[in-house]
Amino acid sequence: MRISPGKDHPFSGFLSGLLLLIVFVTAGQAQENTIAIFGSSVANGSGDTTGAGGYAGLLSRKLALQHWNVINVSRGGDNTTKILPRFDSQLLPLHPAYVIIGLSLGNEGIANSSELVRNRVFEKYRSGMLQLIQLCRKNGMNPIVTNCYERNDFLPEQYEAVKQMNLIINTWDVPSVNFLGPLDNGSGNWLSGFDHDRAHPNYKGHQELFYSFVPSLFDAIKAGKPVPQKIRSSSYMVVSGPESISPLSFIPDDTIHSFSLCFLVKTGNDGVIAAIIGDKNSYIEVKKGKIEYHAVNGEILSTDTTSENKGWQYLAVSHQYASGLTLFYVNGKLAGKVAELIDPKKMVIGGSAGIEADGAPQTAGYKDVLIYRSTLNSDEVKALYYNQLLQSSLEIYAPLNDAEFKAGTSATNYAQSLSKLIIQGNTNKHAEE
Repeated sequence: MRISPGKDHPFSGFLSGLLLLIVFVTAGQAQENTIAIFGSSVANGSGDTTGAGGYAGLLSRKLALQHWNVINVSRGGDNTTKILPRFDSQLLPLHPAYVIIGLSLGNEGIANSSELVRNRVFEKYRSGMLQLIQLCRKNGMNPIVTNCYERNDFLPEQYEAVKQMNLIINTWDVPSVNFLGPLDNGSGNWLSGFDHDRAHPNYKGHQELFYSFVPSLFDAIKAGKPVPQKIRSSSYMVVSGPESISPLSFIPDDTIHSFSLCFLVKTGNDGVIAAIIGDKNSYIEVKKGKIEYHAVNGEILSTDTTSENKGWQYLAVSHQYASGLTLFYVNGKLAGKVAELIDPKKMVIGGSAGIEADGAPQTAGYKDVLIYRSTLNSDEVKALYYNQLLQSSLEIYAPLNDAEFKAGTSATNYAQSLSKLIIQGNTNKHAEE
């Protein structure tokens, strides 16, 4: 196993930085389509007063349509120490194929702590999670971790700890889900209107957490897809001809709320290099040495790349559905943000998808296409820019190192999902640096 190092009250102190472990039992008696939810209060639906059962209830009903059976045995107040006695007595007798275990940095005691205590809590949580991961695997189970998330009594110090822990989790060889992005107000607190109290999301907040799960995650892992690793390759895809409309297309099978689209592009020509199609459309365009993001409301975010236009440019569009905010990054730096609400039905890389905009560049190279079902923050975008792969809530990871790009097929997707990045057109070619 490769893993990188690094007060409880039933209504308040146990929800920050929730981690979920989705565990797959491979023992002979395991019920291969059964998922047990084994965690603390958020996993038990606390904060959702509608009776829907929180994100776990939403996930249960969604998965039931795909022939999965979900059992919830969560308990408020658990942390990495308190949950251990329940592992043998309440989890193992269920013999599930998958187990969602939800624990939080808040329950470990990180809120309102001194630097010394905070560092101890951080390490206790990290080591406790690694212990649980090892314990699960020892018992024939494979874990998935959901990332730490916000709460309203977090100060900048706790927020930094949460973001740091999330980056560490992304280096572990365990699948993970990004719970911070959909509801982060930018300071580590819940978005206004999406919290029930300081430590719990309300129903709307739970709904956003639910949408951060990749819909086909369970099916992909059951099919044997491993946790993706960074592909370091000199290969890329070249699209030639401004007539290109949709060289690479992603059409989601399920509703997307928060999302991020990231990729590398290299071109010396003007033209549209990506489009997000919905009730209204947005797109990214190279124009006279600048890279522009055209929002659905017509606003343009622009950054000058004249000094870099002969090399690769790393672009990221990060949209938070709950706040209606899009952040546009170029080469790891924030180029601007705009208020808009995107309802993506299709994402296109390499062309305009036929919307009323300029055509594609005469020639352009593309590589490392990433599509997430969550919002990325600036630390995460910077990590991607510096060549770290983040796999939390990752639905598409296409390095575009395929030997050929044949129309009607799909580019190799290394993410733990069954989604496809469809290739269209006959001008897409393999190239080497």
